[in-house]
Amino acid sequence: MSSRTDLSTIAGAALVLCPQKLAAIHDPSHSVAVWQRGSLPSSCNLARLTETFPTLRTAGSKEEVALAINHHFANLNAPELGSDVLMLLELFQEILPSATMQVYMARVESDMCRRYHADYNILRLLCTYEGPGTLWLPDQAVDYKQLGPKGDPQRVVLDPAMVQQTSPGDVILLKGALYPAEETKAAIHRSPSIEESGQARLLLRIDAGSPLDLLV
Repeated sequence: MSSRTDLSTIAGAALVLCPQKLAAIHDPSHSVAVWQRGSLPSSCNLARLTETFPTLRTAGSKEEVALAINHHFANLNAPELGSDVLMLLELFQEILPSATMQVYMARVESDMCRRYHADYNILRLLCTYEGPGTLWLPDQAVDYKQLGPKGDPQRVVLDPAMVQQTSPGDVILLKGALYPAEETKAAIHRSPSIEESGQARLLLRIDAGSPLDLLV
C-alpha cells in the first residue's frame, strides 16, 4: 500500500498540485481527486487537540456553517486550524456550489466504515488532520460485482498492492452514488483499521446538501 503513488498512472484518479485544481473531480473519468498538500497549520498541536477534540456537527447555508466553525475553534483557542477548515469549506463550495452544506469534524477511535463502499451522496471532502488517512481504490483495483449486500467484501479488492491511503493533511474528494453524471463512477473507499491499535484520528468531512440544493 502506497500513500504517495503517482496518480497519473491510476485510472479514475487526479493528483493535483494546488487546491483550485481539485475541480478535476468533475472530469467524467475521475472518481477521486487528491491534493497531497503535505502541510498543516503550523501553530497547532494536532496530537494534543485530537485527544480532547469536541465533535463539530453543523449544517445549513455556507454562512451559517462558517459561523458555527468560527465559534467552535474560538472556544478551542485554535484559530489557525479553524481558518484551514474555513478555507476547505470555501473550496468545496467553489467546486460544488450548493445552497446547503454539512460539516462534521471529530476525534475518531473506531473503524467507522469497515467495508469498501461508495457513499450515497453527491460529493464528499475528507481531510485527516491527525492519524491514519482514508483508504481508497483505483478503478482498476475494484471488482464492482462484489460491492453491496449480495457481494463478498473479501473479494472487492482485485489487487491489494494498489490500495491507496491519504496522509495527514491530504485533501481527498470522493464522488458519491448521487453524483449527477451517468458516465462517471463513484469512489470506492473505507476507513482505516484503528480500533485494535488504539489509534485516534482527527477527521474533517464536508458534504453538499441534497441534489435539489445544487446551484446550477
